[in-house]
Formats: sequence, structure tokens, C-alpha cells
Amino acid sequence: MSLKEEKEAFVTGHEGTTVAELLLVCLSAPIGIWLLSKCQTTSDARRAAAEALFALIPMMIVQTNLLYPWGVSILAIEMVFTIWMQFTQAQKQQAARPHRLVSLTCFRSSVMYLTFVAILAVDFSLFPRRFCKTEVTGYGLMDLGAGSFVVAAGLLPHNKVQQSWKRILPLVILGMIRCVANKGLDYQEHMSEYGIHWNFFLTLAVVMPLASWFVSSEPALSLCWKVPLGITLCYQYALSNGLQEYIETAPRMCESAAPLCNLLAANREGILGCIGYHSIYLTSYYIGRICLWNNVNNPQQRQSMLYEAAAVLWLLEFLLAQAIPVSRRSTNVTFCVWTLAHNTLLLALLETATSSMTCPPIFINAMNRHGLLVFVVANLLTGLVNLTFDTLQASDGTALVILTMYLSCVCGFAVLLDPVLALLRHRGRSRTN
Repeated sequence: MSLKEEKEAFVTGHEGTTVAELLLVCLSAPIGIWLLSKCQTTSDARRAAAEALFALIPMMIVQTNLLYPWGVSILAIEMVFTIWMQFTQAQKQQAARPHRLVSLTCFRSSVMYLTFVAILAVDFSLFPRRFCKTEVTGYGLMDLGAGSFVVAAGLLPHNKVQQSWKRILPLVILGMIRCVANKGLDYQEHMSEYGIHWNFFLTLAVVMPLASWFVSSEPALSLCWKVPLGITLCYQYALSNGLQEYIETAPRMCESAAPLCNLLAANREGILGCIGYHSIYLTSYYIGRICLWNNVNNPQQRQSMLYEAAAVLWLLEFLLAQAIPVSRRSTNVTFCVWTLAHNTLLLALLETATSSMTCPPIFINAMNRHGLLVFVVANLLTGLVNLTFDTLQASDGTALVILTMYLSCVCGFAVLLDPVLALLRHRGRSRTN
């Protein structure tokens, strides 16, 4: 067996874990940010150090075999320390909040950072196999990645969602480059993730323009949930009547050799999965309008509505899971509801955690501002590590060092982008003058 085949087998055939454990892992974000909100300082160096120590490092540790007991212990200590500071600090008059929601910035960046950790850590034995993408059904940490990105995109304000079509060309180009690079470099691929040629960039390139077209006509709020509900129910009906079996067991080539049929067969997970992701996007847009943007100056109302929405979604997920096992591979109705429930609860917790924050933490703010560029760099670094290093043979200590160096590079790149881009703009204006 070649090294490529070994690496593919290493991330294939897993059944996942429990929703409770996945929530525990993701709680590292709101707990760390809540502690940060109590330790704010005017020194940028101290702010950056505190952010790395209280938020970024714990978010890495909980995605490794160190979750028990070290990761859980760190989260427990942070919780106790934060609650102690909550009750002992003098109550200060809250400063005026900026129009931009700090909680949404933290949510978007936390989703990205947790994903950055997972896409490289998964290739090391340090990463628990139960957190890998599930093969057929089940709950995996990496199953949440693409869906959480879609939720984060859908939560943006109306004008930003309307403009999402502008990102189509860069996403298509990135998707094509990734496909060609994977084939040219003979890079390991998990075929049941998106198919033979498809990838996450192409999924976003399909989902975003459809959502942009839908919201461009200022639809009534009732349509914002009725349309994705109708799409999801029709798609689930098709899945329950043979489409799920086709996705799981059909060959990658059609007997007729028709190009379009072969394209669908080879990439059925990626192409058909866009239906579920489109429903997630539109439902997130509805949640964003109702819970966030209609209450932008009322934080108490935002928190209340987000927790209520999360409770309803979790109840619905529990009921659906009794009859329809969650399937990331087909993005079925249970997967869509689970993704929305998980992320809505995470956003609600971050809304509570950032209630006294007037500006986002340094690294988190930078990742939010330059999300696509930082995501591309993280993918390039992940590929570089895999092409130059045998991750399967690495000890846990070596893997931890490599992960730390990789995440330092990603966060450093995000922070340096602002001054670099500002310098380039300044030079461009100087030349035109």
C-alpha cells in the first residue's frame, strides 16, 4: 500500500461520536472568549498573548487526544476563573457598542479557526478518529466544517448576502486550482467527502449565487423559512425513495458513458450536497434577520431569541434523528437541522460571552476580515506539511509542535494582512498622484 493509500485509509470509514462531545469541543470558543472579555487590556501585545493562551491554544488542544483530561481541565479552570471574575470585578458602566456585532465576528472566526486546526490535525494520530468525517451516518466534528461555514455566510446582513455573487469567480478559480493540484500532485483524497473532482470551494460557488439571487428581491420573512423548508422536504423525500442509496452505493461511472451522467456519478456527494447546504444558507439568513439584524441595538432580545431558536432546532433534531439517521454525505434533513442547531447554540453562547466586549480580539478580528485569503493559506500550508512530512509516523509531541507552528503562521498571516494591504494601497495612490 502506497503512502497516499495509507493516508486515505486513515481518514476513511469512521462512524463519529456523540453530539454532546462535539458541543464540548466547540465550547472552547465561547468559554475562552468569555474569559478574554474579563481580561481586556489596552496593550496590544498583552491582548494577543491573552487571546492565544485563553482561546486559541485551548481550541487546538480539545481537538486532540489531550481532550481528556487536559482539554476538559483547561475549560473547567477557565470557567471557574471567569465566573470568579464576573462576581468580584467592580461593575463598570458598559461602553457604547459598535454597530457591528462582536458576537458574529467571534462566531465566524471561531468556525474558521476550529476548521484550520482540524484540516491538518486529521492527518496525525493525535487527532481522534471519531472526530473525522463520517463515512455514511453519524456525528463527526469535521462533518460540521462545511455546514458551519455556510451558516456563518448566511448570517451576514442583507446587503452582504446580496453581494455574495461577487465571490463566485474567485471561488470557481480556487476550486479548479485545487482539483488540478490534487490530481497533479497525486495528493490524498477522501472520495466520499465531495467526490472525485468536487471540493468545498465549488460548493460555495454554487450555493452563494443561488442565495444571492433569492434575497436580492427583498423576500418576505415568511418566504425566508418556507422556501428552504420546501427544498429540504422535497430533497428528503427523494433521499428516502432511493437517492440516499444511490449516493452511498452507486458506481462512479454511468453505463451510458454520457458526460453529464458521469460527472454527476463521480461527484454526487458534492453536487447533490449543494441542495442541503442551500437550505442551511437560507435558514441561516432567516435566523440572522429575525434574531440579529432586527435587534441590532437590543442585546438582551438577541440573546433570548437565539436561545429560543436553538432550543427549537435541537428538539427538532432529536425527533428527526429517531427516524432519519444524520448523513453528512447526503446533507439530509437531520444533518441540516443538526448543523443549524449546533451553530445557533454556539452563536447564542458567544452573544452572552461578548456582552461586555466593545471590540473583537486581535487574531479573531483579523481572521474575520480576511477569511477567504486566510482559508486559502491554511489549505496551502496543510498541503505543504503533508507533501513534505509523513504525518502517519509522527508522535503526538511532534504533531503538537507542527500544529502550533502551522497555526502561528496562519494567525500571523491574518494579522499582517491589514498593514501590508494598507501599505500597498498607499503606494498605489502615490503612483497615481
